[in-house]
Amino acid sequence: MKILIITPSLAPHGGVRVLVEHANGLARQGHDVTLQVVHKPEQSLPNWVDFHEDVEIQGGAIKYNPSKFDAVIYGSPFIAVQFHSHYKNVKTFLLLQMCEELFNPDNENYVKQAIESYHLPIPIIGISQWNKDRILDVHKRDPNLPYHLIGNGVSDNFCPGTKDEGFTVLVEGWVGYNPAKDTEAIAPRVARHLKQKYGARIITYSQFPLSHKDAKFKDVPDEYYAQPTAQQIVRLNQRATFLLKASRYDARSCAPVEAMKCGTPTVRAIDLGDDDLLHEYNCLRGDYNYDQMIAHAEMLIEFPDLLEKLKVNGLHYAVQDLSWLHWSNELYKIISQ
Repeated sequence: MKILIITPSLAPHGGVRVLVEHANGLARQGHDVTLQVVHKPEQSLPNWVDFHEDVEIQGGAIKYNPSKFDAVIYGSPFIAVQFHSHYKNVKTFLLLQMCEELFNPDNENYVKQAIESYHLPIPIIGISQWNKDRILDVHKRDPNLPYHLIGNGVSDNFCPGTKDEGFTVLVEGWVGYNPAKDTEAIAPRVARHLKQKYGARIITYSQFPLSHKDAKFKDVPDEYYAQPTAQQIVRLNQRATFLLKASRYDARSCAPVEAMKCGTPTVRAIDLGDDDLLHEYNCLRGDYNYDQMIAHAEMLIEFPDLLEKLKVNGLHYAVQDLSWLHWSNELYKIISQ
């Protein structure tokens, strides 16, 4: 099958990782996969995610001859709006990883385009039940239009490794950069508390370098990695005792399940999302609330048996349920119908 996947960019975030992993998985199954990067960087491909050798990478906002492909997958709502009229006679799908209007609710045009994509007469392939509910109930997408749900996997590069001695706490996404993320800086504040009370070592990574926006927390990390390589991300997850991640909303964030596959449980603060995180089974999760997150983090430090239980259950869950091979195959079943 000849498949075109269109992504806006190769910016270092989970949404791009998911698209690349699906491209890799489809290529491993023997399909002819082109990954079109509308805003392709001039430099070489980024080193924070691996690309399968058989995935063809193309850059620019090119509109190919539609007859060249059997299926086209739009990697964001804005790509769907931009390209839909050109590929309307090909099987097209919107791979929706988040209700994008929540990322930038004050930008009227941004919100308008996001909602417009939900009403295109094409199937949506989503990764979150609450996103689906919101699009059907709030945005009133035609319920007769197909809406499929699949999960995410974790790369086989993630596996258990040597832990640091003592308590090492990993924080992913140091400061929230949009209203859906950690706008109250709960994770850095909890990290500071753990450092002061328990002497925990704080390591963190983010898309962005520390800046003036993070000035009041720049004393907290013992190690800070901006745009780490794929190998660095694996090693950080292996070293940590547990991961802290806070955000108001996510569909299915990559960091907690990557940590899980390295034998590193997550303390999660979130109001909606992350269906793979099961409280008291493979993580401790609560609402987007500072006091709750501190209480859960302290439990993992003070009760080693609980930490071990979450680690063992998490590794089992990761092996059983977080295979990219499985989910790319499920994606193929949908687009080949």
